[in-house]
Amino acid sequence: MTDRINGAEKLETIIEQLSDSVLDLSDEAILAEITESGADPRQEAERIRLVLRQAARQQSAENKRFLNRHDTRNSVFWRTPKEGRSG
Repeated sequence: MTDRINGAEKLETIIEQLSDSVLDLSDEAILAEITESGADPRQEAERIRLVLRQAARQQSAENKRFLNRHDTRNSVFWRTPKEGRSG
């Protein structure tokens, strides 16, 4: 169990660092990087929205599954839309 928590904590740290690095970029820098890669910024934005929506639905389904089982052992993995990032 400790290995799963440590793995989850490591993954959370990576995700936070990645999101922080993206948040530090200006809109112009992001658009330039996308355009330089040959992608359409609007299509990329829609693709990212789709990925985030799917992840949110999956997390919601997991939360419901845990709630239905009345299983609090894994509550460390629960997320709510109102939860902010720490730090």
